[in-house]
Amino acid sequence: MQPFSAHFESPDTARDRLDGEHVLAFIEFGNERGERAPDPRRILVGMPQFGAAPVAEIWTSAAPVVSGVRGQLSYSKNDQILLGHLRVDERDHKNMEVASRAAYDGFLPFAREMGYPHYLRIWNYIPDINGDENGVERYKHFCIGRHAALERFDFPQSELPAASGVGISSGAILIYFLAAREGGVQIENPRQVSAFHYPSRYSPKSPAFSRAMFKNWGTDKHLYISGTASIVGHESLHGDKVTAQLTESLLNISTLLHGTHTQYGLPINTLADLSQIKVYIRDKQDYEAIRHHIDEQVGEKAPVIYLRGDLCRRDLLVEVEAFYAGQG
Repeated sequence: MQPFSAHFESPDTARDRLDGEHVLAFIEFGNERGERAPDPRRILVGMPQFGAAPVAEIWTSAAPVVSGVRGQLSYSKNDQILLGHLRVDERDHKNMEVASRAAYDGFLPFAREMGYPHYLRIWNYIPDINGDENGVERYKHFCIGRHAALERFDFPQSELPAASGVGISSGAILIYFLAAREGGVQIENPRQVSAFHYPSRYSPKSPAFSRAMFKNWGTDKHLYISGTASIVGHESLHGDKVTAQLTESLLNISTLLHGTHTQYGLPINTLADLSQIKVYIRDKQDYEAIRHHIDEQVGEKAPVIYLRGDLCRRDLLVEVEAFYAGQG
């Protein structure tokens, strides 16, 4: 049985579903206050949306969901999957590196204790991601802190999950994650150097994630695709040409889909078959060109949300992440 399904719908409709016991997560975008929601299934992401009508992300479970709070962590779970999220206020710590380590120290042991030791997907939303802190970009400090926590937890490189790292407008680090009772399979892109093998000029400690994570749930299959940008090898390409960057990003995702289809029988053929797509856009002025390009390349009816966020490299203008759920 599929552990959950995910789709976009109007926030009001999604909010009404919280009265039921089958909602695993209700994720809202555009809230910039960064507060903790009273319902542990609700995640508020300080990231404005583009488009005429705002949407929320709703994850539903066929099995009843149990939710709760433990310290800073809010969580929800069914018998197959665990979702957790937490916020860490930098003001409570010496700097970004310490705050990042505290965030990962705060949730890494949790999934194992709950009986879901295998991480499939992590979302990292980082305030002022490209800002300078003592002469070093804050994202690099974040990577150093994350690496220290992973090392302390003895986290195997071979199990690093899919992930995204995007700039957020609120003042706290927000992290949410998916974990399972049994592990998935890392998927790497032959067009790209694995992020955990990046040269040190990108960060003293490399970003810790896989390009995608494939999970076979029996008759159902999921593919969690990391934030994907215009990177070939380890170099950013196409300078200030946003549509060229987007084309390269989509080609990287198509390569991941093809590889997963060939190796593991993922029943997907094109980008239009994806269940969800998130597009992170650095500059508001690029939204119309990006939306038009997505409509042409993926389809006007594709389930896409467009969000305003800074990216992990200053020269990147757009980043795309995706999710696929299907039978096969």
